[in-house]
Amino acid sequence: MKTRNILMCNTMLAALALSGCGASVPVKVGQQSLSGIRTVAIVKVPEPREYTVIDKGSPAGAMGAVGGAAIAMEANKNQKGLLGALARTKFSFADELTAELQATLRKLGYQTKVVSAQRSDPHKLLGEYSALTTSNDDAVLDVSTKGAGYATQHWLTSPFWRPEAHVEVALYSRNAGELVYDESFMYGYHNPFISATNLDAPVAYQFANKAAMEATSDERLISGLKDAAKAIANAVAAKFAK
Repeated sequence: MKTRNILMCNTMLAALALSGCGASVPVKVGQQSLSGIRTVAIVKVPEPREYTVIDKGSPAGAMGAVGGAAIAMEANKNQKGLLGALARTKFSFADELTAELQATLRKLGYQTKVVSAQRSDPHKLLGEYSALTTSNDDAVLDVSTKGAGYATQHWLTSPFWRPEAHVEVALYSRNAGELVYDESFMYGYHNPFISATNLDAPVAYQFANKAAMEATSDERLISGLKDAAKAIANAVAAKFAK
């Protein structure tokens, strides 16, 4: 059985612990770039290396101390919090985001299919797409998963726990032979030192402290990650609307 891991951390480097308004990344997309694109092959979104629960906003994190351990998912069905919720529900952020992207693009009138590809690093885009396209495919949508889980943001201004996801989304045009769209998204947790489009987590998925987060239902914890996938897919679709 394939093992999925979750990384439980309490601290982070100072640059990652700070919060701020953040700056959105310039987006390479336009109607001319999308002209002629009707069919899109969506590369199955990769799972994150681990699902994380990180107190990024703690004063200890600001001091730069780092700690944590990787834990096999299958052994934690009796654990509380996100660790147990993922094990009990077998939720996959990758599958959820893949499905949301396909659904939103279809609503816009695109014809879509999901394709699989060997990927050495989930944090990086594939970079090579010619082998994934056929004469029936106008474009390839690729996503790298840089992180997913729950986190705090800043011990003073944003100390609550919230779902987080960090992904990069790119569209490769077969006719152009290059990327015509490339944008990073940070849902829930925002960092002014990382260029990304920020998406906020609703209050319904925010928790005053870690104890409250761990005491809540599996459904609510997983719903927070589902909302992350939906928000990212909707933000991408907004750029592809014709």
